Amino acid sequence: MKQTDTPKSISWTFLHGLGDAPNSARLLGHELRKRGDEFDAPDLNTVWSRHQDASELATDRLANALVSGALACRGVENSSSRRFLVGHSVGAFVALAIAELSSAFTGLVLLEGSLRAADLSAVQKYTDPEDPDRGRLCLISELSHATDETGRIAEYRENVAGTHPDLFHGLATELVGRQDVAWRRLSRLVIPVLYIAGALSPGASPAQLMPLRGLEAVEVIVVPDAAHWVHIDAPMVVASHMKRWANAICARESQ
Repeated sequence: MKQTDTPKSISWTFLHGLGDAPNSARLLGHELRKRGDEFDAPDLNTVWSRHQDASELATDRLANALVSGALACRGVENSSSRRFLVGHSVGAFVALAIAELSSAFTGLVLLEGSLRAADLSAVQKYTDPEDPDRGRLCLISELSHATDETGRIAEYRENVAGTHPDLFHGLATELVGRQDVAWRRLSRLVIPVLYIAGALSPGASPAQLMPLRGLEAVEVIVVPDAAHWVHIDAPMVVASHMKRWANAICARESQ
């Protein structure tokens, strides 16, 4: 690094999953701030709620809304730090789309880029092309009481049925069975990617990880004894992997 260069700080922008409470990233943010980083987790529920019309359901549309709205308000494009984008669950798919749209980010972290086991089974069970309204109502009813892979009802998840039912149903049916298509988008990115999944969740299944392990720019981490909310189940472990990975990238770029 040249003598005149000033090392840039590391900043993280976290996109929570659909229906997650705004404080779902609190523990992860605390761990990263302890390590000297900046951490921002905008409340995306307003953005989610504006896109409940079934005719507008698409991760790309949500990504465009965020780039021009919530992220623009935070000065992401003009940030002087090395900024990394993080997405969890459905937020991971939106983060992937944003990484294609914006050149503001040094790297992309995908936390549990999958739907929960309960969500997957419910969507597959109730998707009915001949009677979509009935399927949607049954799906919402089941998801309102669904537990995560550890058998608990996630206290940090808002009531999906009461907040974003149409949007959740639309995104879930859009993504089920098409995650491999989404991952093929990773090959077009020019930034490195870190994928972290909990060992107890569908995000760590061989079918999920196989296409990722074949991509040179993607590092895959599976965290033991963690489920879909891997950053809540193991915040210290996740933060340590994120910090190590980001430091290595910054070191390479400073040479």
